[in-house]
Amino acid sequence: MLYADDIVLIDKCAIQLQATLEQWRQALENSGLHISRSKTEFLRCSFSEQYTPNISISIDGQPLPCVNKFKYLGSVLTADVNIDADITHRINAAWLRWRTLSGILCDSRMPIQLKGKVYKTAVRTAMLYGAECWAANKMHEKKMHMNEMKMLQWSAGVTRLDKVRNEYIRGSFKVAPIVDKMVETHMNWYGHVMRREEEHQGRPWQFQSKRNAGDAR
Repeated sequence: MLYADDIVLIDKCAIQLQATLEQWRQALENSGLHISRSKTEFLRCSFSEQYTPNISISIDGQPLPCVNKFKYLGSVLTADVNIDADITHRINAAWLRWRTLSGILCDSRMPIQLKGKVYKTAVRTAMLYGAECWAANKMHEKKMHMNEMKMLQWSAGVTRLDKVRNEYIRGSFKVAPIVDKMVETHMNWYGHVMRREEEHQGRPWQFQSKRNAGDAR
């Protein structure tokens, strides 16, 4: 941990967060490392009507800038707990990967099933990174669907004027709808959480209370 270059500290209390940050600063600098004063920033999430705008976090007396969003481990975190920015970031990342592989995906000499494997391995994984934690709505699902179909249509060399149905394009590439893959990632993560021990802090408290109530009966 002392050599990690991307760390997030989380706390409910600004005073406690400041104390934790100071402990980290002392531990790192005593080991010969240095926390960047220019790159470090803090984000405040307010989930209630009570708001105290004068909260300030500093490193060694130097105030840190307060931001509305920042990127951590490939995901975009926002102060309003909205996933719009994160989904847009993942779609842009997928398009960047698609453009990098366009020499393969748009080559008419390449077998279409091989294109489908390349797409599922490199492009779709970039678009669905972190999707297991999304509380996506219909608008998000539509946005993901439209961008995926554009990628597949261009890879197949067809346009809307060709009037080729999406089901036929997906069947040619052997690619399942991305909305179905989002549901699959949710269920995989749900199973992973439910297999944890009952005392684990990441286990839903509602499930624990129901389980305890059932044991009591």
